[in-house]
Amino acid sequence: MSGIFEKLRQAANDTADHLTSMISELDRQIAQLDERKKNIETERMKARHALKAAAAYPVNIGADYLCPICWVSNNRMSSLQPIPSQNRNDVFRCNLCHYEDQATP
Repeated sequence: MSGIFEKLRQAANDTADHLTSMISELDRQIAQLDERKKNIETERMKARHALKAAAAYPVNIGADYLCPICWVSNNRMSSLQPIPSQNRNDVFRCNLCHYEDQATP
């Protein structure tokens, strides 16, 4: 009967060794999840702020038009730069986010 006790005890020890060997990998996964959660919370905060930011969008500062994407998404003032156009439309591009739009005169 001591044979079965030894066998079961060894199985318990082997299982404990296996599970213990997973601790560092599980800790790494938890750290990745914590970072992912932090990023999601940041995006959620931006999303909650979006309508307020859009309502406060100044369109221009002086003679410069401001990028609406940078303003609403990142709370940044980035000027839209005029770029040459093939037609009569004015084309503007943001150098930060590469937003581009054209305005018909």
